[in-house]
Amino acid sequence: MKSILKKNRILAVIALIGLLASLVPLISRVQAEKSNKYYDIVLDYNSMRSMARQSSQSEDEWIDLFKSLGVDKVALSEASALNLHNNAAIPVHAMTVKKAAESYGWEDQYPAEVAQWLRESTDVSDAIIWTETAASYEWILNAFEARFEDFEAKTYLEGEHGFIFIQQQKNGMKGEKLLDLCLGIWPDTVELFERHGYQIIPRSVTEKNMNGTKFAEAYIEVLKHFNAPYFMNNGDELVGYEDDESLELLTQYLNESGASVAMMEQNDQSQNLVWPGVEELLDNTGLIGGILNSFPYTAFAQNVGLIAVTGVKSRFVVAASGVILILLGLFPKLAAIVASIPNAVLGGAGIAMFGMIVASGIRSLGKVSFDGNHNLMLVAISIGVAMIPIAAPNFYANFPDWAQIILKSGITFGSITAILLNLLLNGVNHGDEIQEMGRR
Repeated sequence: MKSILKKNRILAVIALIGLLASLVPLISRVQAEKSNKYYDIVLDYNSMRSMARQSSQSEDEWIDLFKSLGVDKVALSEASALNLHNNAAIPVHAMTVKKAAESYGWEDQYPAEVAQWLRESTDVSDAIIWTETAASYEWILNAFEARFEDFEAKTYLEGEHGFIFIQQQKNGMKGEKLLDLCLGIWPDTVELFERHGYQIIPRSVTEKNMNGTKFAEAYIEVLKHFNAPYFMNNGDELVGYEDDESLELLTQYLNESGASVAMMEQNDQSQNLVWPGVEELLDNTGLIGGILNSFPYTAFAQNVGLIAVTGVKSRFVVAASGVILILLGLFPKLAAIVASIPNAVLGGAGIAMFGMIVASGIRSLGKVSFDGNHNLMLVAISIGVAMIPIAAPNFYANFPDWAQIILKSGITFGSITAILLNLLLNGVNHGDEIQEMGRR
């Protein structure tokens, strides 16, 4: 080996430059991953409320518990009028005229003017919203006007009681359907989590024919207000999908704010991961990874063990495997088949593969001379350095990110240590010296 390096110093220099150059994209990758996290743990308020109702602990106690576990972000879903109606703790009631008229003595529950509106209604899908506080009334009315184009309604406010009567709109939208329109995050819920020191991440649900520019503008303002690190979307389609202008607004917001597009999968249900319009949004913002549902793309130095296990060294086989993986990426259901492989099978294959790596290393060391040189010390230090990330994973936690790329990889740092120690302790010409001694 030493004689090869001595005769091909230019080649060795080029190889060293190539090694150093390969670190540049790795450093850039880590920096990109730091600014664009691929995963995060976010508390979902709806799921937490369900847990609290089934336990003896209050919501505040659950919130504090998750905070103690290091969870400091919460996803708060925007509420519709019906969502508010279904929450007994919120003083808002929403229903169709048909539903309102089903209760005995319903007319006595409303002021005379409002009762007259309901009696004169000829469409059973007309809707009535009434609130028990003036603040709730103002909040709901302002939200409808901000999110729905040319919103029209009859309104009545008497003291703390407010009433909003919604009939068919100019675009043909029925009042009943507007009860599903997301209006925003209820103020009391915001106050609850801000009091506990959580970062609020708004989460809206889109409804077809109510997802135009006004809705997108209003939702973007909510994201800006909370300085949300992530953009979340649920429902039938991407926020503002019904207008080209909305996609431009959303793209501009993401590019300027640095917020990431978040695909959330909860512990109790899978949310929509891809909606109409999201691929174009990711293209426009440069966030294009995994759009085709491809297999995760990563490389491990340990995979060289597969060569020893299979005996296959052909580059053609590697290239063909890559093509197969690309084709499999076009059929997401096949990924589920791969994921269904039992852990026991994967464990058995892993034992053989990683054991073969160790065996190959031992075989290589068996060919090394440990007499009259520093090779024993070289091997000992290199293996010790390589074991640090395994024995103490946080040992390099305070080092810069670019340095952790090398230091946290036992194979990489151990190999570099072996090369440098070999040059330092044995020298480039050491091999020739050994051969000369052998001749004597």
